[in-house]
This record gives sequence, structure tokens and C-alpha cells, in this order.
Amino acid sequence: MPTDNNNPNRQVKIDFLFKVIERFDFYINSTNAKASAIMAWNGILIVIAFMKFEALMGAFETNDWSVGLAAFLVLGVVSCCAISLYYVFRVINPFVKHPESMASADSYIFFRAVADLSPQVYSEKIDGLMREDILTDLINQSHAMARILNIKMANVTRSLVAVFIGVVFILLAIVLKAVLIYFSL
Repeated sequence: MPTDNNNPNRQVKIDFLFKVIERFDFYINSTNAKASAIMAWNGILIVIAFMKFEALMGAFETNDWSVGLAAFLVLGVVSCCAISLYYVFRVINPFVKHPESMASADSYIFFRAVADLSPQVYSEKIDGLMREDILTDLINQSHAMARILNIKMANVTRSLVAVFIGVVFILLAIVLKAVLIYFSL
């Protein structure tokens, strides 16, 4: 590899960017784990709502308004789950466009750019690699990962808001059932 000693801080910058990328990668994996847990929670609630809908409605059969209110609360929970799942799927696949400032074919790191090259061409690119090229590619990679992470975190937050609103609907159903039991005694 050709030497590039005109900037002694370049290696420090490269090491720093690798640490930044590792940190972003950890956070990306964290958002994926949160998305998996949220997906499981939503799946359980939706299955319960559909499989046990008649039993849920039967628990509120003391009068017409309580059945209607209970149905509204169950619909609220299912709607919140559906909204949450929409954002969870956006966490899993954030649909980030490649920055126009950098052609993906110029990258040594982006997997699509590497996959589009033959092993021979990729080997030749690596052989001609300079530290400045590494630094530029790492800057672009860390920026792209930051954009992806920003989108994923925002979607996890939106999904959790929908989950919490769904929990409020569940708590309201519990309160409604408690009120019905109290006044039926």
C-alpha cells in the first residue's frame, strides 16, 4: 500500500471513525432488538384480541354501553398494535436513500458497492488504496450509519408511543371491568 505520511493525524482519525462506526453498529443492533420485542408484544395482543374477542366481550355483558365501550377499547388496542407494527417494520427496513454526494461504486466499505465488483476488481481497488481513501470512505460510512440510526431510533420511539397508548386502552378496559364488578354487587 502506498505510504501517505503527509498527515500524521490521519491514522488517529481513521481509528476514531472505526470506534464511531462500532458505536453506531451497537445502537443499530439495539434498535433491532427493541423492534423484535415490540413485534412480539404486538403479536401477542393481536392474537389475544382476535382469538378471545367473544370471551372479552362476554366479560362486559352487564349492559349495552359496556359492551360497546369494551369493543371500542379492544379496537383501540388493536389499532395501536397495527400502528406500532408499521413503525417496527420501518425500524427493520429504514428505507434510507444513498447520499448523492458519494457514488456507491467508489466505496470500499458499503456492501452493495463491494458486491457489485468482481473479486479481481475489488482486489485491485484495495491494492491502490490510500489512507485518504480510507478516511473518506469511513466518513461516508459513519454518516450513512448515523442517518440510518436516526431513522431507526425515531421509528422505535413512534412504535413505543403507540404501544403505550395501547396499554392505556388496556388499563381503561381493566378499570371499566372493575367499575362494572363494583356496581353489580
